[in-house]
Amino acid sequence: MKIYNKKECEVLKEYSKKIFASEGKASLMPLSIQSQSLNERNLNNIIKPEELDADFLSKIIYFQDALLTSRGFLIDGESVIFDSQFVPSDSFDGFISLKNIKSINSNGFDEYDHTRNIIKYTRPIRERLINEPVFVFNSNVGWSNFGHFFHDMLLQVPTYLRARKYIYNLRPAFVNNFSYPIMQKILRALIGDDLYDQRIILGPLQKLKEAYVPRKHFELMLMYVFLPALRQLKKLIEGKITNKYKAIKGKNIILSRKDSKKEEMFGSNFDDVIKILAAIGFEQIQATDLDIEDYMGIFCNIGILIGEHGAGLFNCALSQEAKLIELSIPRIRSYNSVPIFMSHLTDEYIRVDASQIGNTQYKWDFDLIADIVSAFRKNETIL
Repeated sequence: MKIYNKKECEVLKEYSKKIFASEGKASLMPLSIQSQSLNERNLNNIIKPEELDADFLSKIIYFQDALLTSRGFLIDGESVIFDSQFVPSDSFDGFISLKNIKSINSNGFDEYDHTRNIIKYTRPIRERLINEPVFVFNSNVGWSNFGHFFHDMLLQVPTYLRARKYIYNLRPAFVNNFSYPIMQKILRALIGDDLYDQRIILGPLQKLKEAYVPRKHFELMLMYVFLPALRQLKKLIEGKITNKYKAIKGKNIILSRKDSKKEEMFGSNFDDVIKILAAIGFEQIQATDLDIEDYMGIFCNIGILIGEHGAGLFNCALSQEAKLIELSIPRIRSYNSVPIFMSHLTDEYIRVDASQIGNTQYKWDFDLIADIVSAFRKNETIL
C-alpha cells in the first residue's frame, strides 16, 4: 500500500478548497497513518503467524492510528485513501492515487455527498478512540441494491472470518444504512449473531488504533483475490443460508425492476416478455416487495432466473443451482460487471442482447428467450 507524499496531498487540498471555497470547508485534519502490508508488519498479535499464507496476506492492508470517516474511508493530513467504487482507479490494489484527483470534477463530488465528506469538515471534531483491532469492510456505497451489497461487501466476509483466526478480538466495522432488511438478515447469517452484535457502526470520526482493511476484492487486476473469495463465499452461503431454505422444486422467476429509475436500461417490450413467460410457468416478482421469509424461500430455490441487467441477478448467489438469463441493452454493456460474476456463480448463464429499433429504443426476441428456457429445462447445452 502506498503512502502518498505531502506534495500529492497538497493537490487534493487545493482541489478541495476550489470546490468548497464558498462553504469555507476545505481543511483536512492532521493525523499520522502508518500503513504496510500484513506480511511487512510485526505480527505480535497474530495467534499463529506460521500459518499465514500469501493468499491471505494479499487481501489485507494494515493501518496504525487510522482515522475512519462515517462512510468507511481512511484519512489523514498526508494521505487520503479513496475507495475505487466512486473514484476512477488504475492502481493495483483498488485505491486511487492522489495524482489522479484531476479526473474528478465538482459535479462528481456533488453527486456523492458522502464522498464530499471525506475531505471537508464543518466544525472541530472529537475523535472516538477504538482500541480493539478493527476490520473495516469496504461498504461505503450504502448497499443501494443487492449487486453492490454482494460484490462490495459480502465478498469480503470470508476474508474477515479468516482474519479472526489470526487476530485477537477483531471487530467488524461497516455502514449501517441497509437499503433493505434482507441485507441485514443475510449478513447476520453469514458472520453470526455474536460477531454482528460486536460491530462498530460507522458514525462520527473514529480513531482506530489498529485497522485491517481488505483490498477491493472485485478488481479485474486482482483475480487472484476475487476468485478464491467468491468460491469461499459461495460455500459459506450454501452452509449458512441455502441449506436451511432448500426445497425440492426450483422456482422459475422473472425479476421486475419497476422501482428502478434507469429507464434507458430496459427494453420497450419488457411487459410483453413478462406475459409470454408467465404463460410458460414463470412468476414475476419485485424482490423489494417480499418479506424476509418469502425472499429466502424464493431465491434459495431458483430454477431459472431472468432479469434485465442486473443487480437482481446477484440473488442467484443464494441458490446453488440457478440458471440465468440476462436481458441486456448492448450500448451499456461496457458498464456492467454482471457477466464476470455470473460466469463464476453458475455454469448456466446466457446473456441476450436486445435489438435496436430506433435511436433510443430496444426490444427483445420472444422466440430466442423461449428457446433458451426450453433448452435449460431439457438440460441441453446452449452454444
